[in-house]
Amino acid sequence: MIFVTLAVPGYILVKGKILRPEQSGVLSKLLMYLALPFMIFSGVVKNLTLNKESLLMLGVVALIGIAVIFGMFFVSAPLVKMEKNKKTRGMLRFCAVFANNGFLGIPLAVAVFGGDSPVFTVLIVLNIINNVLMYTLGAYLTTGDKKNISVKKAFLNPVLVAFVLGCICNLLNVGKYIPEVITFSDHFSNIVTPISMTIIGMKLGAT
Repeated sequence: MIFVTLAVPGYILVKGKILRPEQSGVLSKLLMYLALPFMIFSGVVKNLTLNKESLLMLGVVALIGIAVIFGMFFVSAPLVKMEKNKKTRGMLRFCAVFANNGFLGIPLAVAVFGGDSPVFTVLIVLNIINNVLMYTLGAYLTTGDKKNISVKKAFLNPVLVAFVLGCICNLLNVGKYIPEVITFSDHFSNIVTPISMTIIGMKLGAT
């Protein structure tokens, strides 16, 4: 209930005409390029145990994530054949293939299970797979042109960069020797859930 009510202020701000619905785009960028990467970085540094068992689990999760996305890619093709517009078919398939696990899934998991839960780590891996394929397979679906596939954007997305940096700092035990790095990161991590729910409230206020 607390998680759901966090959307109320955003709804009120839009209905009261204090904010415009389109201004939620600024908050979305703040979430995706600042708050969420810091949450992932902090979670990986503090909670990820890099041993044989955890790496095996992450590998299995990654393979499942890839299999599900490509499975939906092929399954969605016959389901949209009745749509005549090519771009609309592509967007419908995009919506079927890619999940919104970063914008809503990770904040919800943290709110329910906590940042030290294995669920959090699983969602990070799935989000990385989702983002990498979104800039490649997703770009092809929405445009129908392979020229729009961006390998650079796929592997330089904020979530993947935050995860890699977090793993490096984890191996170097940065959290022990420079705890201020974690403190700094946690401050930004704490705004993920409120911002994500405020954005949803603003979207609801626009309807």
